[in-house]
Amino acid sequence: MSIFIKVADLNTEFSDIQQIRYFVFQVEQAIDYVDEFDGKDPESLHLIAYFMDQPVGTLRIRDIGEAIAKVERLAVLKDFRSLGIGKQLMLKAIVTITELGTYRLVKIHAQSYLEGFYTKLGFTAQGDKFMEAGIEHIVMINLI
Repeated sequence: MSIFIKVADLNTEFSDIQQIRYFVFQVEQAIDYVDEFDGKDPESLHLIAYFMDQPVGTLRIRDIGEAIAKVERLAVLKDFRSLGIGKQLMLKAIVTITELGTYRLVKIHAQSYLEGFYTKLGFTAQGDKFMEAGIEHIVMINLI
């Protein structure tokens, strides 16, 4: 299995990132374009996953202040979800954030049905569930 994950070059790979997020969030989950493409992509660090040289997954990492990095927009194309790409993207994100050396905490707004997935990666749920973009979420954190 040939999966390769790297920090994306937005000049050459952002269209691939947009396409992945379009299919996952807009087509599958009916999230509005304005909610999905919120103008924060240029200030974020993006990871992109390739399977057999095809872009199939992505996420973004954003500095939200107070030594906190927020991982957002984790998306893997439907046909590739059984390959562990989402887990590999998250592990790569945690390593990348740790290597930057400026963060003490990773925060996510996890879709509630994925709480168990993130718990296995070391995240802990914080507070009550809430609605975001019409989908139930929960805040989860991971100390690094």
